[in-house]
Amino acid sequence: MIHDIRFDMILLENQLPFFFLNDLVKLSKPCKGYSLIEFTHRFLKEVQHFVDFLRICQQPTKLPQPRKLKTLNMPSAAELRQAGVKFKLGGKLEISRLLVIDQTEILFRNLQAFGQCNCSDKYVTNYITMINLLVYNTRDVEILVRKKGIKENWLIDNDAVLSVLHNLDIENLIFLDNFYFSEIVEDLNKYCRKRRHKWKASLKQKFFRNPWAIISVIAAAILLMLTVIQTACSIIQVVQVYYLSCLVIVSFLNLPAVFRDGKTLQNF
Repeated sequence: MIHDIRFDMILLENQLPFFFLNDLVKLSKPCKGYSLIEFTHRFLKEVQHFVDFLRICQQPTKLPQPRKLKTLNMPSAAELRQAGVKFKLGGKLEISRLLVIDQTEILFRNLQAFGQCNCSDKYVTNYITMINLLVYNTRDVEILVRKKGIKENWLIDNDAVLSVLHNLDIENLIFLDNFYFSEIVEDLNKYCRKRRHKWKASLKQKFFRNPWAIISVIAAAILLMLTVIQTACSIIQVVQVYYLSCLVIVSFLNLPAVFRDGKTLQNF
């Protein structure tokens, strides 16, 4: 779909008249007072070329503050999931959706080369490293592609996605003293070091992974509760019988004996 649109936009018969585009821009309130050329110049005046324009479009509106990264090691997506980390597009751990197609490697190669050679902003190279920290094998790709939709795979299989991402990481130059995602890496490492998170996540994944599992757990809990109640009632009943037996025995032992005088017999 995207390829078809891009191809149609460069066809001569699909070009819109310039005055029509100019009138549309004038009708837009944010752009009021500017012509199409002026508006384009104001928007693209800091852009060096088309690759630089793509780089700016790929970056978030507000860049995180780069910090020093202590270690480049981080749990993979599968390990994070086992520790209870939930991947959600646009969630607390924000990961931009990555569309992996045949041209993805070419696009990122150009962005990567420009970022390393002629750009002070290293966000793209840091992003490539961050994605590869999350993806060690096809299991990690499976979690991010099918489970959460963070990566959109248009290639043959997950092995092809893994190959593209790992190829991008080859000769990808980063500086640990100035890494955009250092805070996220440190927080994830700190989170995974706590065992209670892994135990809690393991419990959820084993017993609460789907509605049928939840129903089974509830049924087992009810059955266990009924068994405990039945056992408690049986114990109480046995204790009551034992207590009554003891009372009978004690009462029998305390009975006055029948001796030679008739008073005792009469009292009895």
